[in-house]
Amino acid sequence: MTAALSDERVFIERVFTGEDVDPARRGSKTLVARSECTFECKDDDTLDRCIEAIKQSDEALRNNPKKSALYDWQSPGVVRRPDGGGVLTLGVAWYNEEFFEAKRDVYLNPLHGNIFDHIGIEADGVEISHWKLVGAGAR
Repeated sequence: MTAALSDERVFIERVFTGEDVDPARRGSKTLVARSECTFECKDDDTLDRCIEAIKQSDEALRNNPKKSALYDWQSPGVVRRPDGGGVLTLGVAWYNEEFFEAKRDVYLNPLHGNIFDHIGIEADGVEISHWKLVGAGAR
């Protein structure tokens, strides 16, 4: 996936407030790794399905304290294209290193492939980057 820059202003629409800007949501958990997920959506319908899917996932995660102790979403943002579609970017905060190592590539499994197919996201429209914290931990 490539993006062309122009002189136009880019507006990022926040989908919901994640743990990166909500201190109460992170609480006393310590960040050990971070992932950035970018989803290219070819049209408005695909983008709307992607936004709805991440909202539903966030609600399920917030209602599952065992999972949210291991990871959480960082605030997703959407950049809409004037001709339709756009890009949704989502951060994942990981609080448990073993869980991060086991789940960091979960997006490659068939279940996530089916979710992407249902939303309408092409295989080459998903990019994930991972970072591990080196040192004492981040708050």
